Amino acid sequence: MARFAFAFLLLAAAPICAMAAGDLGTHFPDTDAKWKGASSMDLLEHIRDLMTARGFALNNVDCSIVLEEPRLKDHIPSMVRNIERLFGLGPDRVSIKAKTNEKMGFVGRAEGIAAYCVVTLTEKETPHG
Repeated sequence: MARFAFAFLLLAAAPICAMAAGDLGTHFPDTDAKWKGASSMDLLEHIRDLMTARGFALNNVDCSIVLEEPRLKDHIPSMVRNIERLFGLGPDRVSIKAKTNEKMGFVGRAEGIAAYCVVTLTEKETPHG
């Protein structure tokens, strides 16, 4: 599953961008030994804590992973459960899908994968009271 950590990193980037809080490099610089070898779930936990500190909660997640192989069908339920558990979301709030690129481009040649992730956030506290 390490190969699919990319999709979880994209999920980490989406709330950062939605909060206008920089990007992954801002929060997880490759020069910081603290994050070397960290799991994608460790990064997502940090993002969850950042969201909480800024008064936001994750509302919905929609991720699409594009790859030719392996098939993710058997892995998607555990990926969804991990996200639900970490962010306290119900089963109707997390969607992770996998599709092929129909043998086109670098993804179709199995040279890499692509992932797309959209999140919605709920502001728990307004800055102006």
